[in-house]
Amino acid sequence: MAAEVTLESSSPPHEHRSISSGDTTSRASGPQHVKSTTIYYCTRHPLYKTIKPYLIDFETSSSFPKTNIIPEPHEVSIADIRGSESLFSFEESGFAVLEMQTQMKYEDFEDHSKIRSVYCAEIAACLLEYLGADEVQVFDFAVSGPKTRRDEELKFLK
Repeated sequence: MAAEVTLESSSPPHEHRSISSGDTTSRASGPQHVKSTTIYYCTRHPLYKTIKPYLIDFETSSSFPKTNIIPEPHEVSIADIRGSESLFSFEESGFAVLEMQTQMKYEDFEDHSKIRSVYCAEIAACLLEYLGADEVQVFDFAVSGPKTRRDEELKFLK
């Protein structure tokens, strides 16, 4: 099975670069199907100078708040970059789309222990080669599906 790994910068973009003039751009020259939407970044709040932002991503019996993140909306344009992946690099765009082979089958993505033992190791190897790094540590993953627990926990952002 072939897989795509998207490598993203963790910081919100501070400089925007125009990559297309709208949704009429051909796949050979750049992204198409550009849509505007709202995404949320963590607000730069004075609280975070003394207390780190956090999100508890598991069930607890405590009344302790699951998050102290204060979301800040930003209007952005999102484009379908399929067919234009080579136009983006981590250094220039803050993300890259890499191709890699995986031993995982579609149904294997329901098995979190297999994801940790097989897929995370494959991703680490791919990133080691791409980045020329000495070490890569995959510390978390998320499996997208029709409806996840995380969707419910983060619905306050919508």
